Amino acid sequence: MSKTYRLEALRPLLPMAREALPLLASHDPSGNGTAPWLIRYIIDEEGFWLQVDDNYLSAGQPFSFREFEGLTGYSTDDLEHSLIDGIGYRLGLLHGRPLLPLPFTAAQLFEFESKAGLIKGHLEMGDESEDWLSDLERSNPDAAALARMILTDAIPPEEAGQDDTKAQAVPVIAEAVEVPAASEMLEQVERDRIEKAIADAAHRETVIGFTPQPFFDPQAAINRQLKNNRKHTIETARLSEIARLKARDEYEARKQAASPTPSTGGTPADTEPTTVAKTKRARSFDSVLPYLQTVHRNGKFETTGTYIRELKKKSGLADSPFKESSTTDNAFYLKEGGKRISHSVIEDKMKNIR
Repeated sequence: MSKTYRLEALRPLLPMAREALPLLASHDPSGNGTAPWLIRYIIDEEGFWLQVDDNYLSAGQPFSFREFEGLTGYSTDDLEHSLIDGIGYRLGLLHGRPLLPLPFTAAQLFEFESKAGLIKGHLEMGDESEDWLSDLERSNPDAAALARMILTDAIPPEEAGQDDTKAQAVPVIAEAVEVPAASEMLEQVERDRIEKAIADAAHRETVIGFTPQPFFDPQAAINRQLKNNRKHTIETARLSEIARLKARDEYEARKQAASPTPSTGGTPADTEPTTVAKTKRARSFDSVLPYLQTVHRNGKFETTGTYIRELKKKSGLADSPFKESSTTDNAFYLKEGGKRISHSVIEDKMKNIR
């Protein structure tokens, strides 16, 4: 049975960032450190998975199938996604398998590296490679054995399984075709995206032209503020007047309702003049009632005060039964007969007028 290795055997070979549970670590193939990542590998207890930045794909231009396979070594037809709570979607092999399981065999790591190409670039140190491997053998023998396997592109005989022939054939193909590193592919994708954005911007400037922003005019801003203040003052005064007249009308109505009914007792000599005067005022009022009702119906007035002011304004006109009134008059005078109808009479008869 082939020997298996744990994640600790890969930590000296591949830069990994610490992550919160349920992840154990992550690796950014672009090597940007803290910069935003486009594609990264996440590692949990099951193994290695791919993760693509959703924000980049929604805001920019998604990778084409060819670009994705060049960056990761995997065809989209060979991958399927699954969901991790608190992390998001991850990409793995079909049937929910990780790209590299944990623990793994040397043959599984060899196959994973032949596709992803993550580790070898970090191990090539020229003349210092052998010294580094010697030091690593003393501190982490498993990591040193895996490093020698990747550097020589060959699985040790004692580590090779039944797929040894297939694994040994991979280096021949890799030597014939030079595959760029994942970081180079990421840089090329980013350069292509920026160049396309610059070209689109230049085209828009050529077609549409440049429209300069208008300068701020402080005097115009002051004028707008003064205009708004005047509107506010006028509206406030109007609403205050409406409220005042409404309160006055309500007060007069309550006062009239609370006043005692005039006594019907007394001698005929005491009551007769009052009765005659009321009868004359009633006749005068009845003669102009149709006109009063027409004006009220057409105007739709909110308060009695505004209604009386409208009657003043129309007094003296051809269709008005009243003589022209001055602003100080508190009564209307009929054109025919000169009879007088006080404003208080009209206020008292508003129910009939309505």
